[in-house]
Amino acid sequence: MTRQWSKVKAEFERTLAPAVATRLDVHMTTYRHAHEEYGRVWFTWDGLEIYSFDDMKFWLRVHPLHAELKAIGGDVDQSWDTSMAIAEAEGQESVGGFRAALDRFLGLDARAATTSAEPVIRALAMLDRRVGRRTVTSSGAAAEGHPFVRRLRDLRLDAEGWASRDRHVTFTDAD
Repeated sequence: MTRQWSKVKAEFERTLAPAVATRLDVHMTTYRHAHEEYGRVWFTWDGLEIYSFDDMKFWLRVHPLHAELKAIGGDVDQSWDTSMAIAEAEGQESVGGFRAALDRFLGLDARAATTSAEPVIRALAMLDRRVGRRTVTSSGAAAEGHPFVRRLRDLRLDAEGWASRDRHVTFTDAD
């Protein structure tokens, strides 16, 4: 049985670093009367939306990719896996995928979270109170290619005052 969002959200909020906890909020909704019950997860920072995961956007990216891969002779199952992996690498995720990753994150220690193969888990680790300055400012974290991980890392750097003076976080490129 799936736990209520409010309980999962409260548990996640308890993991946040103090400098982040007062500025970040995460929201989730499901459009129950829409076809396929699409949903959306979005993060706000000081009340401004900074990132979102949207089922509709995710599937609008995955379906055409899948069709292209099938058209060039790809295996149906492999085409689904590949198209979903491409969408996720581009920073998109389904709401169900996000929720599953969040549940896994809540069960991990800090080291396992920061080294996870899943970008959502690595991103959430950037906000974790158990993850310190050395990890967040490390060269591995700085070289991160996933947009969600980069965004949350940059926000943590600014919130903690660890950001360099010449680097500023902007909200104009929010997804």
